[in-house]
Amino acid sequence: MTRARLARIALLALVACGAPPRTPGDVVAVYFATLGRDPIRSLPLTTENFHRAHGLSIVTTSEARAWRGGAQLPDAAAPERVDRAQVAWLAIQNRADFARIAGELVATPLSTEEAGDVATVAVTVAPAHAPPFRQIFRLTREAPDSAWRIDGIEQSGVEPGSEAAAFVAHPSEAARRGIERRLRSPAQLPRRGGPR
Repeated sequence: MTRARLARIALLALVACGAPPRTPGDVVAVYFATLGRDPIRSLPLTTENFHRAHGLSIVTTSEARAWRGGAQLPDAAAPERVDRAQVAWLAIQNRADFARIAGELVATPLSTEEAGDVATVAVTVAPAHAPPFRQIFRLTREAPDSAWRIDGIEQSGVEPGSEAAAFVAHPSEAARRGIERRLRSPAQLPRRGGPR
């Protein structure tokens, strides 16, 4: 077992005992350690703004029926829908494929910058069988003695082969739609009459 893996396990054990991560880097490490394995522990690591921004949301059956009929779905970023965004965040991580991919991700810290109650943590995320990409976490805290929380995530360098891993590293509606568009594009569909 590597030193980094042992450190993540020790950090997770502290969090399980109720001790919040102390540094922005620790928050990011716990984020990756809980991703797809114990997503409920990621909720205290994130802000409401984070959940408004990822755009994932649970819809009711009547909303889904109305949407199929051409109605516009309610705005996922609306304040009253944050709880639905949090539930969607948790629900999507329950999928077996999600957990498998999350377990294969290796996040290597690149840099951490703090300026008062705002911090950024940059990491390289290496999937098991796809090109690595970069993920930058923006964290905030309410006061110098309060916990750091993830307020936003940006990704760069995501290639077609690493789209699924990038979605797992930061699930968002925009990423989901991007994957869906690529899978539905004519270049990805089999030609009539089979291969030529």
